[in-house]
Amino acid sequence: MRLKQLTDITGGIITSMLADDAVTDAKIVDGTISAAKLAGGIGGSLISAGAISSAHLAADAVEAAAIADGAVGTAALAADAVNGSKLADDAVNSEHIADGAIDTVHIADANVTTAKLADDAVTDAKILDSTISAAKLAGGIGLSLLSDGAKVMLDDAAVLQADLDANGFTVSGLAAPSNATDAATKGYVDSALAGLDFQPDVLDVQEDATLNVTGHSDGDRYLITASGALHASFGTITGVGDGDIVESNGTTFDIAYDVSAQGEGALVWDRDSNQWMRWDGTSWDQFGGLSGVTAGTGLTKVGDTISIADGGVDTTQLAADAVDGTKIADDAIDSEHIAAGAIDPEHLAASAVETAKIADDAVTAAKLAAGIVSIGMGVGDSGDIGKAPAGTYNGASVETNVDIAAAPLGRVWVKVNDAIYEAGVTGTTADPFWFDATGDGSTPSAWNSIVAGDKLYVDTNVLGFTLDTSDEISLIYTPKNS
Repeated sequence: MRLKQLTDITGGIITSMLADDAVTDAKIVDGTISAAKLAGGIGGSLISAGAISSAHLAADAVEAAAIADGAVGTAALAADAVNGSKLADDAVNSEHIADGAIDTVHIADANVTTAKLADDAVTDAKILDSTISAAKLAGGIGLSLLSDGAKVMLDDAAVLQADLDANGFTVSGLAAPSNATDAATKGYVDSALAGLDFQPDVLDVQEDATLNVTGHSDGDRYLITASGALHASFGTITGVGDGDIVESNGTTFDIAYDVSAQGEGALVWDRDSNQWMRWDGTSWDQFGGLSGVTAGTGLTKVGDTISIADGGVDTTQLAADAVDGTKIADDAIDSEHIAAGAIDPEHLAASAVETAKIADDAVTAAKLAAGIVSIGMGVGDSGDIGKAPAGTYNGASVETNVDIAAAPLGRVWVKVNDAIYEAGVTGTTADPFWFDATGDGSTPSAWNSIVAGDKLYVDTNVLGFTLDTSDEISLIYTPKNS
């Protein structure tokens, strides 16, 4: 057979034409075999060492299942190949992080809590200057904890809670004192003491011849203010003058301080009066204490004691409502202290107004409430209402034919026609009407001694007119049994 020469057999060789093992590595074009061409994976034993290079792998050809555990080493990873999305949750443990690898930019704000700080981790170098305020200090900070040269700054409200021991050091820069408890500087004290000449104590100040120093001892000193009136016990003191201080040698006195020669400024403590005395060049006067204070109106001053003078507190010194019940002495309020009309009914306790408190003739008809007065009724042909005289009554002690039916609770009034008179005002026959239990009118009864059956008598001379049968006599009172 004669074969025709073929120049193009593309697609002409099919699988059945290939002999087993006919396709060798050399027959396969680089990059030709994809993952899809591999039937169920290909064992490593079939691949010769170094046979597969990057050029042989198609894009996305190597899947996870094709990579053996632990097959990818550090050298296989390109720089920055492992990003956040490649890391499983909780995959990075402390051993994966190199020392010093985490700096400020890796820590989110407010993520370093107290639990994250190791004990003693915050040193002085870690704290920004002026960061720790007083509020951050637990219970204050002792000065012993401050380093050498450290300064303590106190604000306006700072108060020491214990004594301050300067330990021999100087406190400097103090302002001049203005309050009694302010610290004083040396300059202030030196200025205050300038010109003062302190002298030993004197036992007393001599003012007249009454100061007896008999039995004086060596060193005893006295201030002389009236040298011309010395007690004989001083003896003769050569050259002594008013204002001098003299001192005993146990027998006689000598001048210890001559004010005429020394001038002003001497300062001495008087043990008798317990006060400082200062010589001002003319006289000895109290120095310090309240020496410069003058007692004002209502005050008295004795030595260094200021008191309220008797009568010194007047109305202007009393605050509103300052005088309450506890400040008023018993029985201190007299009638002149009570303003007219000041006592209202609510000020009176129940039953406070007794008979003795009611002035004579004080209870007028206007003061009697409607229906408050009862009219006693007589018995038989004796009674105390509407009785007409049996005849003409004229004389100094005339029985009126009227008797009282019951003992009265209070005073008794006699109504004659339209006029009203009180019976037994004085309990004497000087009244126009009175009651008498004896039956002859000679023993008048006071109103609180009247009993049932007492007869009413009249003195028409005091009454001023004669009673006759045309007149009508009634008694007005409240019976005790009503």
